[in-house]
Amino acid sequence: MGSVAPATLISFPATSEKLFGRNVGRLASMPDLEDAVPERDKDLARRTLADLLATLQIDPDPALGRFVVPRVNGPGTPHFERDLTTLMHAAPDRFHGVVVPKLQDAAEVERVLALVRGEADRLGWRTLPWVVALIETVRGIENLAAICDVLAGHGSGGVLCGHLDLASDARLVVTDAVERHRELRAWTKLVARTAKSRGLGAIDGPFPRLAPAPGADAELVLTTGWSLVDGYDGRLVIHPSQVEPVRDVMVPSPDTTRESARILRLTLAHGGAFRDESTGEMIDNAVRRSHWTLVERALANGVIGADEVVGLEPPPL
Repeated sequence: MGSVAPATLISFPATSEKLFGRNVGRLASMPDLEDAVPERDKDLARRTLADLLATLQIDPDPALGRFVVPRVNGPGTPHFERDLTTLMHAAPDRFHGVVVPKLQDAAEVERVLALVRGEADRLGWRTLPWVVALIETVRGIENLAAICDVLAGHGSGGVLCGHLDLASDARLVVTDAVERHRELRAWTKLVARTAKSRGLGAIDGPFPRLAPAPGADAELVLTTGWSLVDGYDGRLVIHPSQVEPVRDVMVPSPDTTRESARILRLTLAHGGAFRDESTGEMIDNAVRRSHWTLVERALANGVIGADEVVGLEPPPL
């Protein structure tokens, strides 16, 4: 994952060939070996996913957000190393990284990265797989800055914020999905902004209620708006019906993107802060960075092509 994650990452059980075929190559996809698979089926799920990845006919293009990042079981389980080594052996360069749950400190992340690097070297991977850290414990929040520093040193990766497990670990006694998200926002905002400040992609956790549950669609839009303003690039979704509502919130429109590109081009002709004559807005470096962030988000989601931003450069920090 680059510095900007796509607007949606869809999760589905790793045992489902149907959902694998429907999603992979079309959407950023997270086949799940962890929560979606009961303990008795872990070995079967691992073998099934390895076979599916090994026979992929479409090589997803991560530049357009069509990547594959399986969620493996956590380092504290007997399945973690088997998940990682089996997938990497069966499908070299056929998926782009792994989502690793329950990562809680920098030393644990270093151990995961060492295993990924070692397997990639041994098996001849051309590109080092990403590691996406799933932050879903209070301890993970406490060690967040150090975790993100290690991930940034890996060169590619990101964070995914897990609301439900975080609420459980914090002993939060709130069962309503919207109120739970609201109560956790101080922490979830910290996850996004710590990751983004280190050049990592950041994906917020899913909204767990689906239509036709009363109000589910409106609540999805409301909480996705919080994800956007809190600094996330995108959101995990658990059903195809959630993809478009989330994209509608998280992805800038073509017109908005081209306006930001226009302003960025104007800055090339000015040495410092200036007034945009067409809008009256004062454009300084902080405003330029905001417009650049919007353009990056649009590029990550295929709103515009790279040819439309030729010559534009990220403003200095």
